[in-house]
Amino acid sequence: MRALARALLVFVTLWPCVTLWLQARFDVDPWKLMSFGMYAAPSRRPSDVELVLSVERDGAWVQVPEPVGEGTAFRKWRRTLGRLASHEALGRVLLTQTAAKQARIEVRELRLDRETGRVTWRSEAVLYPP
Repeated sequence: MRALARALLVFVTLWPCVTLWLQARFDVDPWKLMSFGMYAAPSRRPSDVELVLSVERDGAWVQVPEPVGEGTAFRKWRRTLGRLASHEALGRVLLTQTAAKQARIEVRELRLDRETGRVTWRSEAVLYPP
């Protein structure tokens, strides 16, 4: 019984540190981790994540519409897991649907800027395949 109590005490002591590290490093949603950080950040809504998808055709980037199933799923996971969310499935679907060789996935997110204390749009782009 004491071992269980000690293990629980260690978990309760370390969990806030782990969640704060995940939030700072990978932008994981603090509301999903039951962390102290959830009281310091606004909750995330589906409209907080936008995708701008492009494929390369004839040396130029052409914007394409978001695939309904994969795009929605990626936005949901990105909102929750932050940069830990994998873009592999979305990239594969884009290449399959457009018969292109490379795709560009730009993620625009509303995030709290730590320096100004304001919510601003932040943009990040990845190429698939890398």
